[in-house]
Amino acid sequence: MMRKTLALLAAGAVFAAGAAIATIIQPKPPAAIAATEIAMAHAPRIAPEPPHPSIAKVLDNADDLHLSDFQRQQLRALSSRVQSEAQALRQEIANLEARLERGFAENHIDPVRIDGLTTRIGQLEGRLRATRLMARLDTRALLLPEQLAQLGSLHRRDGDMPQAEADPLFDER
Repeated sequence: MMRKTLALLAAGAVFAAGAAIATIIQPKPPAAIAATEIAMAHAPRIAPEPPHPSIAKVLDNADDLHLSDFQRQQLRALSSRVQSEAQALRQEIANLEARLERGFAENHIDPVRIDGLTTRIGQLEGRLRATRLMARLDTRALLLPEQLAQLGSLHRRDGDMPQAEADPLFDER
């Protein structure tokens, strides 16, 4: 008797959960979709956030942005420093990748070594990404608010929208 009661309670709970989920994910009827689209079309436009520009983008537009000599000098120094850091990280990653490949080629590889090498490679790739993204913050910090606004309008006018695959430090052209 106890088993039947528990089974009925469990079945009831599953049914109730399924009904709740169906209510939550139920598609909107076409009229509701149309009303949402109309409301969105008449919603006030929010100005996009100022960009987090790459060093290359700012230097490419240095004249249009009216960068001072100091800003240009600081951006070039930042570019040199970041390129140097990134190159060192890329070289370390390449060395670890070569050790990993050698281990497979020489048949001297085990799960512990694979885990250690790939973990270190992942950490270095994370540092490389952080270096590039920090360069964007440093670049932004060197610009005046009006230069950021101008860069944003140049950015929109060019139709040059940021892409996740693009190198966040230097624009690929």
